[in-house]
Amino acid sequence: MLQKLFSRTDKILRDRMKWKAPARALFFYYVMQFYEQVLAVVPITLCLVITIGIYFQRTVNSPGTLAGGLISAMVGLVLFVDGLRVAIMPLGSLLGQQLPEQFKVRYILIVACAIGILVTYAEPAIASLRPLANLVQRCDTPYLFFVLNDMSEILVLSIGLGVGVAAMIGVLRFLRNWSLKPLIALGLSPTIACACYMKWGNPELAPLIGLAWDCGAVTTGPVTVPILLSLGIGVMKGSAARRDARDVLEQQAGKNKGKALEGFGIITLASTFPILAVELMSIFISLQYTPEEIRTNFGTIDCSQLNRTATDREVKESDAQLVLSAFTFAIRSILPLNVFLIFMIVVVLWKPLPKISFEVQPPAGLLPDLSNQSDKLYSFFKCLDDNNSETITKEQFFHAVDCLEMSIEEQEKEDLFTSIDLNEDGEISFTEFRNLECFRDADKTTHEEISSKIKMRIKEFRTQQRRERKLERREKLANAVGMLARTSSHPGQRITRRQESVLVVDDEDFEVAVSVDREKEVRPTLWQKLRAQTPLLLGILESQMGMTLFNIGLSFGFTALGDQSGVLLPSAFLETSSFPGSPYYAEGAGITIVMVTIFVLGFLATRAEPALRVMGKTVELLSGGQFGASMLVYTVCVGVGCGMVAGSSKILFGVNIIYMILGKYAAASFLTLFASEDFTNIAWDSAGVTTGPVTVPFVLSIGIGFSKATSAQEGFGILTCASVAPIITVLLTDRLRVMYSQAVQVYMKRRLAQMRSVAVQCEEEEGKELLGN
Repeated sequence: MLQKLFSRTDKILRDRMKWKAPARALFFYYVMQFYEQVLAVVPITLCLVITIGIYFQRTVNSPGTLAGGLISAMVGLVLFVDGLRVAIMPLGSLLGQQLPEQFKVRYILIVACAIGILVTYAEPAIASLRPLANLVQRCDTPYLFFVLNDMSEILVLSIGLGVGVAAMIGVLRFLRNWSLKPLIALGLSPTIACACYMKWGNPELAPLIGLAWDCGAVTTGPVTVPILLSLGIGVMKGSAARRDARDVLEQQAGKNKGKALEGFGIITLASTFPILAVELMSIFISLQYTPEEIRTNFGTIDCSQLNRTATDREVKESDAQLVLSAFTFAIRSILPLNVFLIFMIVVVLWKPLPKISFEVQPPAGLLPDLSNQSDKLYSFFKCLDDNNSETITKEQFFHAVDCLEMSIEEQEKEDLFTSIDLNEDGEISFTEFRNLECFRDADKTTHEEISSKIKMRIKEFRTQQRRERKLERREKLANAVGMLARTSSHPGQRITRRQESVLVVDDEDFEVAVSVDREKEVRPTLWQKLRAQTPLLLGILESQMGMTLFNIGLSFGFTALGDQSGVLLPSAFLETSSFPGSPYYAEGAGITIVMVTIFVLGFLATRAEPALRVMGKTVELLSGGQFGASMLVYTVCVGVGCGMVAGSSKILFGVNIIYMILGKYAAASFLTLFASEDFTNIAWDSAGVTTGPVTVPFVLSIGIGFSKATSAQEGFGILTCASVAPIITVLLTDRLRVMYSQAVQVYMKRRLAQMRSVAVQCEEEEGKELLGN
């Protein structure tokens, strides 16, 4: 059905609107990207809306504003991801390839740390922490309020420093070929120690434990990992390892889904060290300020006189400036990263900026006529094959070039035609035409590749022509010099008219050659340079617009719906002041409704993550089909659902999060001891692909809503539980799979041994019978 719809739409765009093939492919690329965002957002939204309507007989607050916010967030993510593909990813890849060739490892580590900080600001999920500052009370949790409001920039900087340190260790891991298991122990040991101190050493810092561990889940998004992986690829030793890693990165960048994470374990490092950085920042703040100073805002606020109405008024006033703040936040997030990458390439590396293009591959299997990026050229070849054409005329050759829909001048087409060996009739044999490098496998290569090959052939032909003209000019000069020498040796001899004509022609050629050389020395103007980088500038602008729309949708859509759901769901079994008549159900039934809703929410959100599907295919290939893609997907989905239920119980029932952290990581570490290196990387990486820019704001806002309904100190911790649980489920499933396969092998060996013994007995009995006879 989807293929038919796309085919009809493509026919309208091609025949009626006269869209070219690259424009149609880009249009369907945007449509598919938006479709994927719909698959991620709509199931979560419907789950919450249906639960609110069926079990609580209520509607969502401001449904029109909510719908507009969700659409704004989805469109923003589409634009941001495409801007990432067009502008940021090529710059990061070029920097990762060129930096190791000119600088030593210690300088690469400094650049990796700087990029780690900048990409943290550019992550869409980081923006989900900004609206939560208005949902935390100063007098209840002073340090948490102080960090989210007054120290929000320091918070993001601390997370960035953690990612920067993870980037440095990741680069060294690529270089030294370190195992992931010791690095996991190295990162978790001080992180858990700091969490224990915050719980028992300074109880005022306990509300920050959930925030710190949740920050580890918001750092591994579509910006951080591909760029850091590009740097790692550049310093990898061995051409085979570098080639294999680059193949993985190309698949990830083409689909923009996170495939480059698998097998490298870099996502684990980028998730662990930000937790430690936020914990250290919290401990340092506690040494500088007392809780009472923060509660009273250093003597300017009295908590006993601060009411809820004043807080609500402040929230509404901040929402009035939402568009402006979203725009400024987007500029502050994206622009520094782009400026730094351009500065490193142009100024430090002294390299030209990469050629940027918006051209994309069309949706695979949906548009067969567009899948080769040169459908008209493919049809032209097919027509020539059907007519059994043996030669290509000049007009047919020009038509084939025009089918590429590229900007090529008539003189360039003449040069391209002239560069080919022609027969006596001035035509090209069809076999030689198809064997040309620029047209070879034209039905399989991309439109951009064919165009670049044609440009290269024209350039080589013109270079050869210039060499031939230069040799001819030198011969004329030599003849002219010989004539002058003979004339000077015989003063009475005059220059003939033929000699004079040669000198005049040579002088004209010499002037033309000098003018050509002078034209070569003319440098392009600043305006010409800017026009050449128009796709790059448009990609940066597209990412800026996408981040702005996503920030607007974050406040009006994700956070609003999640906060309402989080406040309403506990009233199913608890008496809350916000909803008179609560609890609506008995305790057992109400708890079941809430937990089932949270489990389904986590399952659906994870099931819609594109990175998880890509990882599943890799695991299936790695295990030779023993661990299937669907097995990994549903294992991770179940793990996330169970983790969200456990994290919700921490807020709803006051379970101590430190015990959950210790228990879950102890189980994950124990299972890691029995896992192979490949499955260790994949299992620990699965903790990050489950927390995308759609899931994070929903989960965080629901947790804050739970804390408001139950009067808990804070509502963080659901994300960290949802991130650790998939590690356990994947490792446990793999262990059960290995044990099952081993048991099957043992059973088969026993059966085979029994069959052999029976066969031997039968042979002995037959032998006795034969002897008896």
